Amino acid sequence: MPSSPPPRTAQAGGPGPRARLLLALAGSAAIQAVVVLGHAMFDPEATATLHRITLFLGGDFLAGGYIQFFTLTAFLWGALHVRQISAMHAQELGLLSSDLLPTEPHVVLGPDDVNQIRLRAQHFLDARQTHASGHRHLFFQLVQKACVKFRANESAEAAFQIVESQSRIDRDQTETAFSPLRYLLWAIPSIGFVGTPCKVVSVKAGGVPGCKNGPRPLRLR
Repeated sequence: MPSSPPPRTAQAGGPGPRARLLLALAGSAAIQAVVVLGHAMFDPEATATLHRITLFLGGDFLAGGYIQFFTLTAFLWGALHVRQISAMHAQELGLLSSDLLPTEPHVVLGPDDVNQIRLRAQHFLDARQTHASGHRHLFFQLVQKACVKFRANESAEAAFQIVESQSRIDRDQTETAFSPLRYLLWAIPSIGFVGTPCKVVSVKAGGVPGCKNGPRPLRLR
């Protein structure tokens, strides 16, 4: 077995939950500022269509535009979360193509070969922990644990059991990483639902924003 360390892979570290929230707020604030500015620039008489579009996008912040702001914040937060999970997934797929394990068919590994694999996996994990990439490198951790288990009792069956149990644990932890997305998918339509009665109340109280004469009553002929 070769003793050279595995090839270096691209780091896919990303912002943490708080940083993603701050980025989402900053992005929503910037977009909302552009929409509010456009709404103020468009004349409701000369450019009525553009005026209504910016109003629909939250151009009048105090008259209900904050609903679009919170909705956009939740969307951007979820998009950043998906982007980070996709980067982690791509990195794990890249690790599968490394030369940590032999690729020849019908290879029999001895204790020394297993120890070499363990040392290479440990070297890789120590290097990534030093760089603080923010990822767990599931493949290398799984191989390292299987090698340690095999060295302890030299039982291939025990090593296979640790691989199976650790794979289930990693699967559950990966599913847990999608929990924020489930909450955001629930929150986005909920925010819109809350905005509906707020908009109805504002219309009844002060008319439709952007319409000088207010809503005109319907007349049946």
